Amino acid sequence: MKSIKSKYWSILFIVFLIACKENLEIKPATYSLLLTGEESKSWKQVSFTFKFNDEDVDDIDAYLVYGIPECARDEVYKYLREGKQLEVYQGDKKCDPDGDDLLFRTSWDVINANANLFIGGGDPFVLSL
Repeated sequence: MKSIKSKYWSILFIVFLIACKENLEIKPATYSLLLTGEESKSWKQVSFTFKFNDEDVDDIDAYLVYGIPECARDEVYKYLREGKQLEVYQGDKKCDPDGDDLLFRTSWDVINANANLFIGGGDPFVLSL
């Protein structure tokens, strides 16, 4: 009789464990999720490196190479998950103090396999963490 009760409680315990099992959905951390969060996320550029013939050109030289004025170096890039839209806003140092804060909107896409970020269909930027 004791072994029947023991088996009964064992089966009941197993049924209880199966019934209480929570289904966990694992979402891998993709670059697009890192860029946008769940809905949107804003970023400011903190460094800029240009590779020329496999040699790094540092921040100051890269800004000179591309002719990026100081007022444009603090712009805010807001990545929107829905529709993969990018909005670029003037930062604190405004190039056009009388202009709109929103400079432009465009699309973005990212290839996770090689961390390439495409903005507005142009050449890719390589993302690094």
